[in-house]
Amino acid sequence: MESLGVGQQEGVIGELSKVTWAVGGGKGGVGKSLVAISLAYWLGRLKRRAILMDGDLGGANLHTMLGMR
Repeated sequence: MESLGVGQQEGVIGELSKVTWAVGGGKGGVGKSLVAISLAYWLGRLKRRAILMDGDLGGANLHTMLGMR
């Protein structure tokens, strides 16, 4: 079973705290997109903002999983 690498970076600008999370793995099909979508969904439920970016230049599929064209 492949493990997912999850990185986190924190920064503070004035009173606002910003956090960057990166979800990655060494191989396709292990659930990285599902984990990223789930994190964004639950952050939204907690009234937090989330931006998703798929950095896979050859096989990006966040838009497909989210039903976007």
